[in-house]
Amino acid sequence: MGSKTSVPDVLAPVNLDEVREAEATVKAKEPKVDPMYELIEIQLFKDSRRYKDDQKVFVNGRNWVIQRGVPVKVPRYVALVIQQSQRQDQTSDNMILHLQDSYAVTVGSPGPFTGMAVVGGSVVAFKEACIHKVYGEYPAAFQLYTYNYRGVEAGSARSLVRIGSMLYYKSVFDWCAFDGSEVLSISSPLGTHRYKNAVAGANDRRLYISQQ
Repeated sequence: MGSKTSVPDVLAPVNLDEVREAEATVKAKEPKVDPMYELIEIQLFKDSRRYKDDQKVFVNGRNWVIQRGVPVKVPRYVALVIQQSQRQDQTSDNMILHLQDSYAVTVGSPGPFTGMAVVGGSVVAFKEACIHKVYGEYPAAFQLYTYNYRGVEAGSARSLVRIGSMLYYKSVFDWCAFDGSEVLSISSPLGTHRYKNAVAGANDRRLYISQQ
């Protein structure tokens, strides 16, 4: 018998452009991760008085309880809501402290105050049936104006959230947007069911609410 002669395999030349195109196609099909869901590390301030309890955050129907004084990891959108809340608290505290030290006024509207915030550099105090706003840059020039608009519902003080120039809150009847001079209803998508004890937060320019 004659011997068989093996023939070596012949490798076809590689087309680098086709390889790069295939790699790009594979990457394009990979699911994209929303950066807002990326876990980032934060550490909330803690003391023995006002900031001794864990921080509760309600975002998109989910309740987060953040431990103070230790590094923790949370989604980026939760961290942004906390940062916005901290900035608003600091602005309100600074303005209210200044008013307490140097200015007092008597109001004749009935009922207890239900919330307080800063809009356009002015302190705004809410009752369920009206809104009081303090204008002026220093105590001697302060003036008080009262708007007969629906204010913050009792028990829903934590619904006050500022996004841009608008202040959002829960009234007895609906969710409202206040620009400093006019109140608009924004709750028609929620239907006619009556809610209470609302809490809200903001992420970017989105409003997140939780209510009973």
